[in-house]
Amino acid sequence: MELRVGALGLVNHTFPGDMDGTFARFEADMRALGRELDFEVVAAGRPFEKLEDVERFLGELRDRGIDFLVVQVCSISSGRIMEAIGRSGFPLGIWGIPEPAAEGPVRLNSICGLNMFCSILRTWLRHVPVSYQWFYGERTDPEFSSRIAAAVRSLRALKRLRKLRLGLVGGVAPGFLNVSADPRLLRARFGVEVLEYEFSDLKAAIDGCPADAALAREMTDEVDAVADEVKAAIPLHTRVYGGIRKFAEDNRLGALAISCWPKFRTELGMIPCAACGRLTDTGLVAACEGDVEGALSMELLASVAGRAPMIMDFTDIDREAGAILYWHCGNAPASCGKRGTVRLAPHFKPGSRVTCGDNVRVGTVYEMTFEPGEYTVLRLMADGSRCLLMSGEMQDGARGSGFDGTRGWLGALRYDGRELALPDLLETIMSEGVPHHHCLVKGNVVAEVAQCMRWAGVEIIRPVGGSGG
Repeated sequence: MELRVGALGLVNHTFPGDMDGTFARFEADMRALGRELDFEVVAAGRPFEKLEDVERFLGELRDRGIDFLVVQVCSISSGRIMEAIGRSGFPLGIWGIPEPAAEGPVRLNSICGLNMFCSILRTWLRHVPVSYQWFYGERTDPEFSSRIAAAVRSLRALKRLRKLRLGLVGGVAPGFLNVSADPRLLRARFGVEVLEYEFSDLKAAIDGCPADAALAREMTDEVDAVADEVKAAIPLHTRVYGGIRKFAEDNRLGALAISCWPKFRTELGMIPCAACGRLTDTGLVAACEGDVEGALSMELLASVAGRAPMIMDFTDIDREAGAILYWHCGNAPASCGKRGTVRLAPHFKPGSRVTCGDNVRVGTVYEMTFEPGEYTVLRLMADGSRCLLMSGEMQDGARGSGFDGTRGWLGALRYDGRELALPDLLETIMSEGVPHHHCLVKGNVVAEVAQCMRWAGVEIIRPVGGSGG
């Protein structure tokens, strides 16, 4: 189990409730949650009522290296105990429970204790960096279950990021100034290590990689069609795919941000879009155009959703449908494509040079329309200190199926569970300066990603209204 969770129960015997029974249920519930959500529980086996005992147990939890501390307010506790827990440095889950009876004396006063605890964290400890999530209800309550599951999945995703070595190969694509990021600030916030390499380093790995006939068969079997113009280029594409994977393995890289142009065209006579898409499909995130924050956004989405993510341009709008077109040259994983639409094709820009002057059709890219359904959109920006986060439904657009490459119309836009009008999204993107690369994954994992952002202290950009359409 990669996540270790502490369990600490607070009691107050000046209240007449069943403290021992309430605490016993708490530890039993934590063990059940550990089995359900796949984490190790570090429990004391006893409730806490005195500050010195709590401080001693917090030291034990530090020695055990826990990732998350769940504190159940079995009964309202001392504010000084809450302060000590708040200063522990652990990400906290503060759990209040319902009263066992609705009349007579107050038995536990748990929700009041929950309120007091959260208030102390935000007022008395406002200058102390504390990250927490609150919970209320019994373990089997649907709302409690969804909140605790989101918290655990988000912490697991962030723990994986802290171990991540991300390779930036060839720098940022020429002129893409808005996707530059400071690796020092990204490491300070997320723990990720960004390592920079020259394109020549990667090319040496590609040059040393032979063509792979078995991989070529796999690539063609995985798609619905192969364009005649790229059939001869597929052996080269297998070399590029194999070379990038070996480069990542040799350098112990868990994700990549590759400057995919112009040097792939000018020095290898090809475009690596399909290779990057397939690498992402097999678990190695490969963002294009040297976009490090894009790669981090993809990695977070993949970790939380358990599916291959993609990095897309925000390319067109459909005012009638209230939808936006997400498109890119051809780098989306094949698993993102709607059945019957996925093919290997040449890049939409002909030419072995960026100027496209010689009219050579180069490959290889994926071409597809995206599978319908709900998607989550994430874009980290400002050295990882801010993000765009929303969801929507992939659907048909009134303006057509979209441009050549990998694409889909995202409508029914939502922010924090509420409808997000297209004019307000446009106003937000333009006025907040959100980069043009947005990362998507199928499924609604907004709650989990939002919790990741809260743990990491990342501001989620609120929609700006009043654009007038």
